[in-house]
Amino acid sequence: CIDPWLRRRASCPICKSSISGC
Repeated sequence: CIDPWLRRRASCPICKSSISGC
């Protein structure tokens, strides 16, 4: 993930512009 909100989740698959997508 390259999102600031999902920055702590490095195990995220494919996060685009969805905060609750993961």
